[in-house]
Amino acid sequence: VIQAFPAILVRRLLASIESGSPAAESVRTAVTLVVLLTTKMLVENQYFDQVVQSSTRVRGSLAGLIFDKSLRLPSGGANVVVRKKSTSLTNSTETMEPLGSGGVMNLMQSDCSILESATLQLHTLWDGPLQIAIYTYLLYRLLGSSVFYGMGVMLATIPINSVFLRLLNTLARRENESKDARTKQTAESVSHMKLLKLVGWEQRFAESIAGHRQNELKRHSQ
Repeated sequence: VIQAFPAILVRRLLASIESGSPAAESVRTAVTLVVLLTTKMLVENQYFDQVVQSSTRVRGSLAGLIFDKSLRLPSGGANVVVRKKSTSLTNSTETMEPLGSGGVMNLMQSDCSILESATLQLHTLWDGPLQIAIYTYLLYRLLGSSVFYGMGVMLATIPINSVFLRLLNTLARRENESKDARTKQTAESVSHMKLLKLVGWEQRFAESIAGHRQNELKRHSQ
């Protein structure tokens, strides 16, 4: 709510200057604007500090739970997990694969970071509509009914944006699958480096990791 007040004070300041009001009134409005902007900065910094702390706690808690669970798994985290593998932009299949130590690392890093980002953006669900309503009301007071034309254009672009966002999410999921495969094999190669050197599989695993990396870059460029 406090984000809307600076716009109101700026309008009042400009109106007082244009109407030739006494200088004391303009100075008083300017001082109020400075105080309000300072208050806004303090409130927003406290808000972001609390949100970042909350998201950090979420990530740390999830990583700790995954680590505790991995200690109860068989050696090497040999349990199986369902993984979705997209064959196209619209179809996907589910297969069972060994989780492995690399899979545990992916859960503790990549997947927890996704939930951390979701926690950072969680308040947008209610804050976004509130800000849209406030600014629409202010624009309506200034511009009248013509503001609804702009609202109509904005609402018309929502279905188009949703289609593109769905496409981007699909491409990002496919890229994350390639990244998870590369990270998993890299972690397992480092963990079993002695065995790889013993049987002479260093080059084979290096080529496999490079292939995963090329696939990841290819999907990233899409």
